[in-house]
Parts: sequence; C-alpha cells; structure tokens
Amino acid sequence: MKKFWTFQARSDGIGELYLYGEIADASWLGDEITPAQFARELDALGEFVKTYHVKGLAWAVVNEDGTLRSSFAKAMQGDSMQRLLETLSAKPGDAVFVIADKKYVALTAMGQLRLRLGKQLNLIDSKRYDLLWVTEFPLLEWSDEENRFLAMHHPFTNVMEEDIPLMDTDPGAVRAKAYDLVMNGVEMGSGSIRIHQSDVQEKMFKLLGFTKEQAWEQARKLERLSNAGIDVHGDSMTCGQLMERWFAEHCVNHVAATTLSKYSDGIDRISKHPVYTLQIKRVNAQTQKRLIDDLRNGTLTGRPISMRTAMSLMEPLRLSMSWGVRHGYIPVNPLSSAQLPKTPKRKQRILNQRDIDDLCMSTEGHPFRIPLMLALYGGLRREEAAGLQWENVDFDRNTITIIDATTRTASGRTIHKDTKNTFSRRTISMPQFVMDELKSIPKTSPFVCVSRTGAPYAPDSYPQALKRLIHGINKQRNGTAIPPMPEATYHDLRHTHAAMLIKLGTQPKIIQERLGHASIKITMDTYGYLMTGLQEAVADALDTQHRVGTGGHKSGHT
Repeated sequence: MKKFWTFQARSDGIGELYLYGEIADASWLGDEITPAQFARELDALGEFVKTYHVKGLAWAVVNEDGTLRSSFAKAMQGDSMQRLLETLSAKPGDAVFVIADKKYVALTAMGQLRLRLGKQLNLIDSKRYDLLWVTEFPLLEWSDEENRFLAMHHPFTNVMEEDIPLMDTDPGAVRAKAYDLVMNGVEMGSGSIRIHQSDVQEKMFKLLGFTKEQAWEQARKLERLSNAGIDVHGDSMTCGQLMERWFAEHCVNHVAATTLSKYSDGIDRISKHPVYTLQIKRVNAQTQKRLIDDLRNGTLTGRPISMRTAMSLMEPLRLSMSWGVRHGYIPVNPLSSAQLPKTPKRKQRILNQRDIDDLCMSTEGHPFRIPLMLALYGGLRREEAAGLQWENVDFDRNTITIIDATTRTASGRTIHKDTKNTFSRRTISMPQFVMDELKSIPKTSPFVCVSRTGAPYAPDSYPQALKRLIHGINKQRNGTAIPPMPEATYHDLRHTHAAMLIKLGTQPKIIQERLGHASIKITMDTYGYLMTGLQEAVADALDTQHRVGTGGHKSGHT
C-alpha cells in the first residue's frame, strides 16, 4: 500500500514527519483505514449506484474540525455548499451523498444505497419483521419521452373520491385506489380497485391522451383483454420502456446485486439497437434473431462474443416480456414462440497430478498463487476467492469461512455481493500447507487475494492469469515427452478439487458441503460420472473385509 506519510532526517539530528492527508480518529465501515482506503470505499459506493442507471454519486464529508472534503464543492457557487449542509443538518463526522437524475431513478438508487450502508454498518436488525401498507399511490406519471401522462398501475384504476376534481386542475396530484403490502422494504403483494363510474373513466382516458372516440374504442379493447385476465398499459409501449419498467419495478427489489448489474449491462447494450425503440406489437421471432446476430458480431459490444454471452445479454428483453404479460403491461409475449439457439454445454476438464504440480510450481511468488490454491484445495468459486477477507480466516482451526463474494461486470463495475446461495455460506477445513501459504502473505488489505499493488485481485482477471500460466508451462514442455497441458478455466480447478475428493473416497455429502451446492442432487448430477469406478472399489473392500473376518475360509449356507 502506498504510504501517505514520509519521514525525513535532517543534518541537525531532528527528523520531520510529512503527512499527505488526515489521520483517521474514527472508523469507516467498521475498520480503521487510511485516507486512500476511505477514498476507495467512496468510489465503490459510486460504482454501486451506477448499477441502478445513475451517472454517479457525489459526496461530501464534514471533518471533525468543521472543514469539508467533497467531490463537488468546486462546482458549487457562493455559499450554496454551506446552505446545502445546513439544510441537511450535516454535523462534523457526517457524510452527505447526492444523486441527480430522473426522480424515480434517483430515488431508487438512493434507496438501495441506504440499504447497502445500513447492512455494512450493521444498522439493520435482521430479527425484526415490519409490515407496511402503502395506500396512496399517484394515479399517473408523466412521460417526457411521450409528452403525456401514463397510468401508474393501469387505465382502469379508480381514484380517491376527494381527488376527482384534481383530474381537471392538477392530474399529477391525483391519488389512486391502489395498495401494496410491504415487509422489511420488499413488496409482498399489490392490487387496486377498478373505476365503476363512466364519467371518471372518460376523464381518465382523456388524461392519457385519447379523444372520446379513441377512449371508448380503447376501453372496449382493454375490456376484452381484461375479461380474459389481461390488463394493458398502452398499445405504443416500446421494448425499451418495458425493460426499464421491469428493471425499476421488479429487479431492484427482487434481484441480487450481481444479477442486477448483469441485467443493467444487458439493457445498456440493447439500448444501442433499433429493437430498444421498437413498439412491442411489432416484435417477432426475427427481431430476436437480428438482435442475437448483432450482439454476436460485435456491433453492440465492440468485439465478437460467444453465443452464451449473447444470450446472457439479451435476458432483459426476454424476461421483461414474460413479466409484462403477468403484470398486464402487454397482452401477449411476442417472443414466447421464438426458438432460442442452443448453447452447447462446456465439458468439464479435470487436471492430472502432473498439471497440478506444475501449476503450483509456476506460481511461486505470483499473486495468483493464493486464488489457485483456494480453488484446487478448497473448491472456491472465483467470486468467493475474490471476496475472501482476513477476518474470515481462522489460523487456530485451519478453516476459512465463505460469507461474501466479489465480481465485476462487463462495464468494469466492481460488485461486492452475497454468496451464490445460502448453502454457499460455509466453513471449510483447509490443508496445513495452504494455511502456511496464507500466513506468509503481507496483510496489506482486508482482502486475502490481492495483486502486486495491494489492490483486491479482480475476479475477471483470473481467466487471463490462468491462461498465461498454462501457456508458460506448455512452453517449457515443448519438445519434451510430456503432453501439453489442456486449456482450463478457474472453474475447472474447482472441478479438479471435487475429483480429488472423490478419488480419496470422500462421502458425497461432505463434497456437497465443501463446494457449497444447494442439494446433494446437484453434486451427484455434476460429478456422479466420476464415482462409477468407486463401485468396484467398494466391492473389493467388502470382499477384503469378509476374507479377513472369516480367516480366509469360504462360507455358505447349509
């Protein structure tokens, strides 16, 4: 880690200490850190909010002496910064975060930031269950893109009686007879009461931009769909509008951070394609094929990509269509009958002992040595290795505990997240030689796997690191009788760990627990083919036990 201080000795025997920044007398996120680490934490929060489609996060910190550190103070004029802090009642030791964007985008991102900080600072009581009824939703929302009001829920949602006059004077202030049931900030259910007065329905359609004739034609059309159990929010909705609504209304509350970031990247890519502004009623199977082709040939990504990656990027379009039908935004899913291209499943590669030995020897003094060992001898996923922190390493018991994971999106955003599932949170006993390797590492960061600069080792750099190591090994093997080492992924190291355990005769239940599988079925489906040879070993062992027990005499029934 770069020092933020320098000591210089003078000729008169007196030394001078130069400090580049302030010495923290408090803590940030639970640890004593340097100003540089503090800045990195703020940068990480900025990357986190970008997940929710905002440009970034502005911040200001009031020091204990009343002075100010801020990312945007220079852009403020006059005493506007001071007035902002006074408005927020910011005191010494407080941090202020600012997001500027469209209202629903900014509020969504700020709400998620609040939850993240609440979790990191242990401000959330996980044992409490709080229920909340939300009953005063706005009836309408203004669309800058379409320059008109849109129905917040659907065009048949009734109006609070006292707000009916506002439909003529202040439509944006009208409240709907709709409700949500929320538990601990997560929506559990929702609904609304329908309009039963013809005059109110006419007002509603007028506000949505229909003439009287269009309104009733639309009403008849929507009524037919409604009788079939379908609610529709408009015939002109585009793919982009549906994906954005799906992202804001569903994903931010029900999707894990890393998946949310993947969906965000997918929407960003698709937004560069004509399908983004295409009306949903014009979408068909050919639309999907064109999008996949343009993703694969590099038109939207800057370089050609695999079919698997292309299918991953277009998930927001497919998933939002299904969601749109379920929630009444569109009558049918135009992609429901479209056949998806088959993506061949990659075959597992199991390294032999010579490959394992050469890999370990090639990483002497290399920062990738620890991630390599964690996968080979602990079965960790690369996100789990990248997220492992020293506080979760127990040298007394020779164990590591997997609690967190770290990943980075295609756009370069680093995401600290929970593990893949609750079963992935586990404690693993590690071999002594691996623990000795861990003891020898300078603890320059809260994270175990760090680069030569002391920064956390980004998980998306693992494949290239492994590829370079294998290339170096094969260069040394060239011209010898040793066959070249096959290309392998970091996940293949995890497969190799499972194969080691099976060869040692480890019970499948123990393998499941070490690998963090959700069920024993996953373990058996993935590695069952490696266990076929164990049947013969079991039979031989039973035979040996029998012969020893009977003194070598044959037994039989009389």
